[in-house]
Amino acid sequence: MIVITLASRKGGTGKTTLAINLAAIADRGGQQACVVDMDPQNSAAVWRRLRDQDKTLRRLATGSSRPGGLPRLLAELRRRKMHWVFIDTPPNLTATVDVAIKHADLVLIPTRPDALNLDAITSTIIMARQHKKRYVVVINEAPPLRGDVAAPLVQETRRQTFEAAARELYAARIWKHQITHRNAIPYALNAGHALNDRAAYQAANAEFEALWKALRFHLRREPRS
Repeated sequence: MIVITLASRKGGTGKTTLAINLAAIADRGGQQACVVDMDPQNSAAVWRRLRDQDKTLRRLATGSSRPGGLPRLLAELRRRKMHWVFIDTPPNLTATVDVAIKHADLVLIPTRPDALNLDAITSTIIMARQHKKRYVVVINEAPPLRGDVAAPLVQETRRQTFEAAARELYAARIWKHQITHRNAIPYALNAGHALNDRAAYQAANAEFEALWKALRFHLRREPRS
């Protein structure tokens, strides 16, 4: 069983959206996947209730946990032969996030391309490194590509992300692509859909598929630090 924890000290970075759609891609690929909701806002649970209205889309599992109960929940999911677990965490660096990172095989750190979000990256990287966990930073809600070239705002974000991590003597692992801001993403959430449920979401889902491929590469190739 592989555990991916989504963590960011800043709210609104898209952790829940990433968790839901990456889990859906894993699940559609034939490996059972689960989203564990550790955020008090319970956004993943809200999405699940919307999804339950469509009985054709109910395979993907969700569950919730408090910090002290996470090890027991993960043990139960392992007994149930779960392949992938995505942990959605609150926007802070409390004990909840600490325990979620502690039990992760990989930490996914989303950020929007702006100064307020970038300021929150380093502390999350530090926590991942303290637990000796692999991590990947992903730029989310980005402006559209111009041809195959990222917008200047995204290019500047990559530079600042690397510099922020370097100041803490940590090499930044920044995904070379982006998740673009698209209206299809909140529309799918509001309908209780994952992006791979409908052909209408294909452009948005393609970027999530590319991220999923990159995460699996990290998990296969990078040794534990």
